[in-house]
Amino acid sequence: MVRRNIMLPLDELERAAVAAGCLTVRDEPMNRHTTFRIGGPADLFVTVCSEEGMQLLLRETSRLHVPLFVLGKGSNLLVSDRGVRGCVAVLAGDFNEISLRGETDISCGPAVSLAGLCNFAKKNQLTGLEFAWGIPGSAGGAAYMNAGAYGGEMKDVLIKCRHLDENGNP
Repeated sequence: MVRRNIMLPLDELERAAVAAGCLTVRDEPMNRHTTFRIGGPADLFVTVCSEEGMQLLLRETSRLHVPLFVLGKGSNLLVSDRGVRGCVAVLAGDFNEISLRGETDISCGPAVSLAGLCNFAKKNQLTGLEFAWGIPGSAGGAAYMNAGAYGGEMKDVLIKCRHLDENGNP
């Protein structure tokens, strides 16, 4: 009998993610990552800290046919007690950067909380984000869904948005 070293897709994905500098956890309870504190385990939970890591994760999940869900701050999200099959990715590290460009433009990563973005604007005496105060979630999620309140929306303040496609291309 010949034994073959066959690697399962999640094992292969996890190995690639670790090699790219990502942190991985198997069977991570999703109730730790949602505002409602509900949800069963994710098969593979990956913390991605760089754009290169995210590009790799997108390419590998596509190649291996592993479902991928990118999680923001976990607000507006209900997860089944049965959990999430496939890979759940959260953004950290470089994706939390925020800076002032010129005198009036803020540049921020998608993992920046809206509260953090509003505080940064206030600290730099900038207006326009007042509507976003109190909206839970991240800047990336807010841009994606055009979050808004009190007559303002992200489309009113967003100048430019950079994204990666399903193959990891900018």
